[in-house]
Amino acid sequence: MIKTTLTLSGILFSISACTWVNENPDSQSVAITSLSELSQCKQVGTISASTKHKVAFVKRGSKKVTSELQALARNEAIKLGANTIAPKGDMIDGKQSYAAFSCPR
Repeated sequence: MIKTTLTLSGILFSISACTWVNENPDSQSVAITSLSELSQCKQVGTISASTKHKVAFVKRGSKKVTSELQALARNEAIKLGANTIAPKGDMIDGKQSYAAFSCPR
């Protein structure tokens, strides 16, 4: 019984560390900044991103979840013609909103 529980726990822990998002190579050029630093930019849209924040009953690390949300937002920014994104508010349960901007470079 203990061995089965430990095995199951190990599997869930391994899965919780997995990356669920494929980042578009072009999205690496999209900058992430705060809303206060965008005075020279034009907002071109809003992005809502979400990813798994738990696997079964195991919470995934907030750094991993944040990284995936940023990758998703960067992917969407490319589609909007944006080169910069800024988070709007806090991440809650694997969900985050971003403002997408076109900024001079």
